[in-house]
Amino acid sequence: PTVALPTTTPVALPTTTTPVAVPTTPTVAVPTTPTVAVPTTPAVAVTTAAVAATVVTPAATPAPIVYAPTVSPPVVVPQATTTTMVDATIETAVLLSSGAGVVIPAGSLMGNIAVSVTEVADPPAVPAAKAAEMTLSSKVLYFGPTGTTFTTPVKLVLSYTTPASAGLRLAVHRYNTVTLDWDEKPGSKVDAATSTVSVETNSFSSYGIFAVAPLPQETTPRPEGLPQWALLALTIGVPLVALLLIVLAIFALLRCCASPQTDSKVDTSHDAAGQLASRAGMHQV
Repeated sequence: PTVALPTTTPVALPTTTTPVAVPTTPTVAVPTTPTVAVPTTPAVAVTTAAVAATVVTPAATPAPIVYAPTVSPPVVVPQATTTTMVDATIETAVLLSSGAGVVIPAGSLMGNIAVSVTEVADPPAVPAAKAAEMTLSSKVLYFGPTGTTFTTPVKLVLSYTTPASAGLRLAVHRYNTVTLDWDEKPGSKVDAATSTVSVETNSFSSYGIFAVAPLPQETTPRPEGLPQWALLALTIGVPLVALLLIVLAIFALLRCCASPQTDSKVDTSHDAAGQLASRAGMHQV
C-alpha cells in the first residue's frame, strides 16, 4: 500500500540588513633612528716579518699532577732505653749501649725493682736567666721508676758529646720538677779517657751534663751561731794576739843576747871587791 510522507514547510530565515561598525586602530607614527656615521679604521700595512715578530707561540701546558691520597705515618723519635730487674742483694749495672747508666750497690734498695734508663728526646730547657751560664753537653737521661730512693748512694755515669771549652768545666745536673730548674750535683768526676762524667745520688730523676763556670776558690767557712760582736772580736783579736806574740818573741831574743854582758859585769865587780878585802887584811897584819 502507498504511504503518504509528511511534507516539511520551508522556514524563512531572517537576513541581517544592519551593517556592524568595526573599530579601526589609529595609525601611530614610529620615530626613526638617525643614521650614525661609524669611523672607519685606516688600513695598516702589515709585513710578514712584523707578524712573525709579534706572534707568540703558547707554551705547552703541563699535564696535571694527580696526587693519590696517602696517610702519613706518625713521626717516631728513636730513643735509647733499657730496663733491668735489679736484685736488691746484688750489685747491678743498668747501662745503655753508650756505657751511660747507673750502678746500684748491693743493699741500697729495700726490694727488687725494674730499673730503666731512657734518653730524653725533648729535655726540659734551661731557664732564661741561666741560659748564658750553662750549656748542655750530653744526652739527658731519665732514670726510673719515678720517686725511687736509695739507702746508700748509687753511681750515675753519663757520656758527654762536647768537651768543655777553655775556662769551663763539666758537671752533672739534676732536673728539679718543683722549681723547674737544673741543679748541680756536687762531686762530679770527669773521665776524659771514656768521655764520661760520674756522680753519686740518692734519688732518680732526669740528669744531664752541662758546661759551667769553674767553682770559686774555697774560703774559710764562717762559724755558725756566733753573734756579730764575737765575729768582730775574732776578726780584730786574732791579728792583735799574733802581733803581741811577735813582740814578746823579739823582746825575749834581745834579753837573751844581753845576758852574757850583764854576767861579765857582775863577775868583774865581785873580783874588785875581793881584792879590796885582801888588801885590808894585809894592812891589819
